[in-house]
Amino acid sequence: MSKFCKNCGTELADEAVFCKDCGTKVEDVIQETAPASEQVETAAPADESANCECAECNADCETQATEDAKESGVAGVVNGFIAKLKNKDKNTLLITAGVLLSVIVLFVLAIALSGGGYEDAVDNYMKVSFKGKASLIEDLAPEAYWEYVEDKEDLKLDEIEEIYEEDAFDAMMKLLEAMVGDDVSVSYDIKDTDELSESKLDKIKDTLKETYDIPRKDVGDAIEIEIETVIEGDDDEEEDEMTMYAVEIDGDWYLCTASGRFMAEEIVSTVKGMADLKDLGSALDGLGDLSDLLD
Repeated sequence: MSKFCKNCGTELADEAVFCKDCGTKVEDVIQETAPASEQVETAAPADESANCECAECNADCETQATEDAKESGVAGVVNGFIAKLKNKDKNTLLITAGVLLSVIVLFVLAIALSGGGYEDAVDNYMKVSFKGKASLIEDLAPEAYWEYVEDKEDLKLDEIEEIYEEDAFDAMMKLLEAMVGDDVSVSYDIKDTDELSESKLDKIKDTLKETYDIPRKDVGDAIEIEIETVIEGDDDEEEDEMTMYAVEIDGDWYLCTASGRFMAEEIVSTVKGMADLKDLGSALDGLGDLSDLLD
């Protein structure tokens, strides 16, 4: 137990009668203080950073993280995440940065491998039409279309590719040679693109659903494309401008007409014509053999 001067507050010895500093008589003035173990601490104001795990909290990190998290979209998520990490130890931060980088790389690869854009759709069509790349015919339309062709035309995709490579492409090139001469080369340039209106997109969706049984929900965007082509040969040169349409289906782009019919139908129609000619030739040969027997 200790006693203190009532005048100046100086701590005094138990036997003191007068204050050693101010001289005030203090024989009966005693202030008691409870032992440290019995003292009740006054509750301190809540610290906003109390739950923060950082080594040297700047007293604002948790609050800032909360504010950042309120931002909308990807920016809000990323900024809030960074705010919570900014005071972590260096090793943790490096590890987290590595994980984030890996996620970003995977995201970019997923986009790159998920099918080309409308430019690739145009390029595939040109390579098939003017360079005879039969292996790219499959990429001109989705699987639902080739199922439709097999059912309606009784032609499988591999048969279409074979006939086109062996006969149909040569027939198409002969037509071009008749126009511009030998050594035909074709180049093209995309001059302009324009997003379709809702009404035009709905028309394409209706055709895809009714003709090829492609669900409307699988159809994304669609655009109008202005293309300039130049066909050159030994004798002449032909320039032409054409309008095509590209539609996105399940993340992949395909060329189609304004009504929603795939441009692949031009290739299939040519192949079908060649197949019919072959069948007719075989039939005529058979009739010739039969007439010989009758004679």
